Amino acid sequence: MAIPLAFNIKPESKRFLPIVAGNEYGTNLVGTCFFRPNQSIEGRLSLSNVYQVAFVGQLHMGSNYFFQNNKISNGQKGWYFGAYFKYWDFYNQFTHIHFHNISPYLSLGYMKEMNRLLFDFRLNQTLSVLSWSSLAYTKANADWMLSPWPEFITVLPTITFTVSLRI
Repeated sequence: MAIPLAFNIKPESKRFLPIVAGNEYGTNLVGTCFFRPNQSIEGRLSLSNVYQVAFVGQLHMGSNYFFQNNKISNGQKGWYFGAYFKYWDFYNQFTHIHFHNISPYLSLGYMKEMNRLLFDFRLNQTLSVLSWSSLAYTKANADWMLSPWPEFITVLPTITFTVSLRI
């Protein structure tokens, strides 16, 4: 779902589409390792030119805990809760300034396996953000952030839908 955000679409759409793509842009690579019947660890990499000026690279790392142990052993997965950390670098290609961010977030999702395909739908709720930049005379700062647009909606989870191949 994040791939269309890298293409030339209307700027108004680019403002709202990230909400339904987990704030991920462009080309994504996702890897999940199921190391217990009811637990997995996951990494996500997202890279894209969001606008003509900006390149955004993201790295997500976290773990999911599945509620229904008996269904997991049958390959059905089910409902899960996850905790993650996300790092992203918003790089202005004209000014060569990096805007670095680290954010913890929680996920609530449902995963279904069909043959070797995994379908993963989740809601992600950002909790806070620590930000700093390469711009001279700036310092790092942190604050609670429950919405990408706190002046519009105070709490706004994002949506992620991932289709992957189990190897």
